[in-house]
Order: sequence, then C-alpha cells, then structure tokens
Amino acid sequence: MLVKFFNRGTGKGKGPVEYILKETDAQGIIREPLPELLKGNPQQTINLIDSLNFKQKYKSGVISFAPSDAPTNEQLEAVINSFEETAFAGLSPDQYDILWVKHTHTGDDRVELHFVTPTVDLISGKSLNIAPPGSNKYFEPWRDYWNLSQRWARPDDPQRARSYHPGHQALIDAQNTRLELNGQKPLKRDDAKKMIHEYLLRQITEVRQIENRNDIITTLENSGFTITRKGENYLTVTHDDLGQRIRLKGGIYHESWRPEPRPTTETRTGQTPSESDKKGELTTVSAKLAAHI
Repeated sequence: MLVKFFNRGTGKGKGPVEYILKETDAQGIIREPLPELLKGNPQQTINLIDSLNFKQKYKSGVISFAPSDAPTNEQLEAVINSFEETAFAGLSPDQYDILWVKHTHTGDDRVELHFVTPTVDLISGKSLNIAPPGSNKYFEPWRDYWNLSQRWARPDDPQRARSYHPGHQALIDAQNTRLELNGQKPLKRDDAKKMIHEYLLRQITEVRQIENRNDIITTLENSGFTITRKGENYLTVTHDDLGQRIRLKGGIYHESWRPEPRPTTETRTGQTPSESDKKGELTTVSAKLAAHI
C-alpha cells in the first residue's frame, strides 16, 4: 500500500470531485465497477473549495493497494480513520471536510481510495494544508505501520525497486496519469517526467506487463503518448495535453534494459526475515507515528 498526493489544488472544486465520482474515465471508458462514495458530501466539498480565497484550495490524492493486499471493507474503514487521525492530528472531525471514493475498476483487482479535502479549518477559517513540505516524516511511518501490521506490499522495499530509478515509487495508474495531464495548469517539465516514470514503474512492479523497452514504448503509446525520438539510453515523448517534449533517460529507458527477477520471500542472504525483525521494525514505525499524532 502507498499514499500519493497529487500536484494540484488551485482550481475549482468541481474538477477533482467529479473526476473521482464520474462513471467514465478521462477517455470516456465506463468504469466497471463504478466508483463508490464511502464518506463525505460531494457538493459540500465543492462548495467549500470554491469559497476559499487561498492559492491552494484543496489537496487530493490516493491510497493505492497492490493486488496482493486485497483489503477488506473493515480494513479500508480502519485505514481511512487512521489516515484522518494522522493528516488532521489534533483536530476534531467538525474542523475539516474530506471526501472518500473507492475505485476498483483497473482490471487487476487493485483497490484505490481517492480523497479530496478543502484546505481550511472549518472552525477558525484558517488555511489547513495536510501535506506541507516535509510531511513525509509522518506519512511514511503511517504507510509503513499499515504495511507491516497487515503484511501488505511495501513500495519502499529495496528488493522491489533495486533495478529502477532510485527515490521513485510505482504510484499511479493510467487514469491518474491522464487526470494530472488534464489538470487546470500545465505541468512543469520535472513534474511531468516524474509522473510518467511513476506510472511506468507501477506497470513494471505491480501489473508486471513490461519486460523490455519495447513494452515501455507500447505502454506509453497506448496511454496517448507519442514517441518522437529513440536513443540508446533515452526516449523523447510528447502528449497532446503536455504541450512540450519530455526526455526520459537512463535506467528503464536503455534499449538493453530488462527487469530483475521478482524477489521471493527470501532476503538477499537467502534467509527469510524473522518475525522478531518484523516486530522490531513495526515498533520503530509505531513510535515515529505516535510522535506525530
């Protein structure tokens, strides 16, 4: 499981709210199963966002589960409550508004919890940013706590990411990629590059549909990208919604690249991590999380 905040939030509330609730994706394809409203009032969220004079009017993002996680409804409810306790630490429920929508239409049995929250304390009227710079110091322990305690897939596992671009995680699927590209403001080049890379990493590590660079090219083209140039260790791409060319270089973009074999439950030394090791790590991340909450 992982959590991702989108680089949006300055426009009207209708855009992010309607996107996560719409019966069709950005390409007009029916989402099946349809999105499921779990918590919140969509129109109230829209009205609150539109009433704000702040530059950053809302925060949106997704909690994405690997297909192998298979969270139950009870677990999803617990994750939502725990996320709110972390994101809105010290606040009571009447001080914030948040909308939760469940997506299960990606076709690989993967569950996503999308959220949109106006950046305002409803009591004081002051700006409330739940993910300011440096917020990873508490969202990462939160993520790690749940992955360790529920034995869910961990995006920070070095054996999962060893052969890929360091520091990036497989975060978003094609629909989220299109959402970002269809945003209300043009993406900066670095943001667009990171977003494309994260999408491809997810296809490699979670969906496992990519085995070489030709598969990467096919995946990009199927997502609406045009490959304008191919080099030995880079690809140059563009997209109708980007308005610029993006060069993707090194690592997975090299013509000879192949993914490493999917790791087993054994460690690199050939030993299975002990339960005591896992409990020790869980204790550590629990302490970090408690320090914030």
